[in-house]
Amino acid sequence: MIEYIKGALVELTPTEAIVENNGIGYCTLISLQTYEALNGKKDIQIYIHHYLREDEEIYYGFASKDERSLFRLLIGVSGIGAATARMMLSSLSSEEIRNAIAEAIKEVNKKLPGYKKVMQFDVREEEFVKTTTHKIKRQANIKKDNKK
Repeated sequence: MIEYIKGALVELTPTEAIVENNGIGYCTLISLQTYEALNGKKDIQIYIHHYLREDEEIYYGFASKDERSLFRLLIGVSGIGAATARMMLSSLSSEEIRNAIAEAIKEVNKKLPGYKKVMQFDVREEEFVKTTTHKIKRQANIKKDNKK
């Protein structure tokens, strides 16, 4: 898995950055947050989310690990794909997105009995990966059990 690409910024538009490293130009799709962070720089380090489907392979690039973590959390939500998550990161700051989620949790809490309230929104990437991996393994085990 690619963690980041470090190299010369060859081309930058509001939607993509091309980074050259060892003679290879890597095209990454970016948000406006990343565009603003990279604008005017020559040498950069861009954090990567490798998006792979049977019909396409895309690198999403981020100026910070925090932005990439938020992107990964967003695409983990049912109904939010990579394009929508990137649009959200282009339209709102990471802090505004987190505040919107926190406000949504407050609204849900108003409808829940006290013992079921969500106390805080503090999901870290490692926890998300662990939870997602666990869910995938559990689904695989369920499918195995159903075949028996």
